[in-house]
Amino acid sequence: MKQNIKGHGLYLAVMLFLLAACDVYDIPVNRVPVMTVSEATDITRTSATVHGYAGTAISNVLTFEYREKDGEFVSTAVLTPRGDSVHDTIEDLRPGTSYVFRLCSDNGRVKVRSGEMTFTTLSNVVPTVSPLRQIAKGPTSVIVEYTILDDGGEDILSTGCRLRNTSTNQQVDYPSAMPAVEGDMLRICVTGMDCLASYELTPYAVNSIGEATGSTLSVSTDHTILLGDGGNLQAIMQEDGIHYDSLSFSGRMNGDDFRFLRGMDVRNLNLADVEIIEGGGAYIPSRYTKADTVSYGMFSGMEMETLTLPLATLCVEEQALKDCILLRSVLMPASAASILPSDGCEALEEIVVPEANVHYRSVDGILYNADVTGIVWMPLGKTGEVVLPATLTSIGDYAFRGCHFSSFVMDCEVKEMGMAAFYGSWVEKVELSDALQTVATASFQQCSRLTEVHLGKDTQLMGEYVFDGSCLKNLYVTAEYPPVCYSRTFATTDGYDLFSNCILHVPQASRQMYRNHRYWGKFMNIVGQ
Repeated sequence: MKQNIKGHGLYLAVMLFLLAACDVYDIPVNRVPVMTVSEATDITRTSATVHGYAGTAISNVLTFEYREKDGEFVSTAVLTPRGDSVHDTIEDLRPGTSYVFRLCSDNGRVKVRSGEMTFTTLSNVVPTVSPLRQIAKGPTSVIVEYTILDDGGEDILSTGCRLRNTSTNQQVDYPSAMPAVEGDMLRICVTGMDCLASYELTPYAVNSIGEATGSTLSVSTDHTILLGDGGNLQAIMQEDGIHYDSLSFSGRMNGDDFRFLRGMDVRNLNLADVEIIEGGGAYIPSRYTKADTVSYGMFSGMEMETLTLPLATLCVEEQALKDCILLRSVLMPASAASILPSDGCEALEEIVVPEANVHYRSVDGILYNADVTGIVWMPLGKTGEVVLPATLTSIGDYAFRGCHFSSFVMDCEVKEMGMAAFYGSWVEKVELSDALQTVATASFQQCSRLTEVHLGKDTQLMGEYVFDGSCLKNLYVTAEYPPVCYSRTFATTDGYDLFSNCILHVPQASRQMYRNHRYWGKFMNIVGQ
């Protein structure tokens, strides 16, 4: 018995020694991490943002795992904690589907996972379309645009515009000829409407969920003459079409139709819905119609005041409107890829191009190329002040010949101006661009009303006969050094003494240089500014 007590005492002593030898740092620290997940946010049809709390596992490899309720778990990319929180946006989910997600920690030896939570993605819906925008209109037709704002998560099966006659309630669909996807801007040409009728146009789009419509656009048609397949105008008018204030045509027109039209007196002519075709006789001697072309001399000498050309025409040839002396406004084709000017349209105030045209732009009634860097056609009858767009970079020869505007401001970066740009115009005051270095020969020749000109500060060279035929009273030069001149730069052929009658305004610090210059010094009155 004493031996047992002695043995137990020895065992107890050994255990007490071992316990006394243990340090607090020998206690294991690899505890099971505490991790949780919270509600998903920003849930859409195909994505959701999931959130978790990593706790003591922030130094481990963290990922979210997710699956459909009956599917296999899929891991996200490795997460980067922000403090002890993590989140990630899961993409490419299925619409209207429930998902389970959890947070996973991996320290290289063991994986630990949090509890699970669920979320459900939004279901697919019908599409969303923008309101219609009218971009061109004819007597019995209209061109509109709209956008597929949202496809609802499904393929667009069909889309277009629905036309409803508000009097008869009759409906016709005009489907888009092109497949549509989200973000597409679609253009629809609606034709065949009745004369003098009111309509409602509604955009629609269909996916497998259903159909959605956009806001309604109201349109009204005008009186129009239906021509059929061409060559019918004379028969339709029955020799009784002599004097009309306004006429609109719809259908096809050939050479016979245009020849008869040229004998009519129409003040306001609308051909927006006309298709120009080949065939018939000559509309003027030796000139025949060409498909989709407003040909040379087609309207020459006609006494119209307004003219709407066929919207579908591809080309307007040079001198197509020659000597239309009463014409004030012309609406160019929406489809034209080539437009050339005509002479003799002295009353023309504006040239308009529909927004649908991608080759030309109209700004304040002036026709420019698509990027508004060059002038295509300046209307002669435009009055008042003309200010050129800042994008303009060059001006061609005779660009403003015979124009009726009174004031001209080149508030842009034009570096080139062609010869005789203002020849014979009615301009009274001109301010040229600071970037323009050369004032070309005969720039203001025969500008009999011109009294004031401002040259830009970078002017370096003056051509010959620049002011011939003008009555210039004040010439402002802001160039520090006198621009290079020729012996005939200030020459006139009408006897007007420019040097005696015109005051030369120059920089005050450069006044003496101008006085001592071979040609600039001939001005009798040079003042500093």
